[in-house]
Amino acid sequence: DGFVERTPGKGTFVKKKQHYTTGFFRVRPFQKWADDLNVTLTTEVLEAQVIDPPARVSEKLKTGGQLIIIRRLWYFDQKPVRYEIRYLRPDICAGILWEDLRNESIHSILINKYNLPLTKISQRMEAIVLSEETAPLFDVQPGYPVFYIKRMTYSFDEPVTYVTYYMRGEMAFRDTFSPQLEPSDFF
Repeated sequence: DGFVERTPGKGTFVKKKQHYTTGFFRVRPFQKWADDLNVTLTTEVLEAQVIDPPARVSEKLKTGGQLIIIRRLWYFDQKPVRYEIRYLRPDICAGILWEDLRNESIHSILINKYNLPLTKISQRMEAIVLSEETAPLFDVQPGYPVFYIKRMTYSFDEPVTYVTYYMRGEMAFRDTFSPQLEPSDFF
């Protein structure tokens, strides 16, 4: 499914391999960002428990029951730079609450410990300002600029985790990569 396309009057053809999606913001471990900036990354777990989630989150994760919530605050050289609010499905990720969430990547735990193939990520990023509720986490005044990222992670077509991030607006993230392109992509 999704590998062929039908063109009326012409036939059925194999779809050309896509190298890019509609965005250019790559997903990679936050430790890599810290390494690139030559800073020390630390994490504070603010909450990790099973809750009755907001209805909008239940809809996104296609579940009507309880979810796991994990809230973490990430620091670069003791400066708060990212606030994470993550919801996970307990039927898939039940043991996550017993993991070392201060020192381990949730993404890595799901892939390497739970053998869960995370096959797709859908995300959206926008610039916003911090509210009176979130500003104190960053030791700044309300109205401070941040990037707000909403991300859904899937195992094939099954949603596994929904996360929102607030990231300090002045942080400059460097990124280097080599795209794998075919010569025909340039014509």
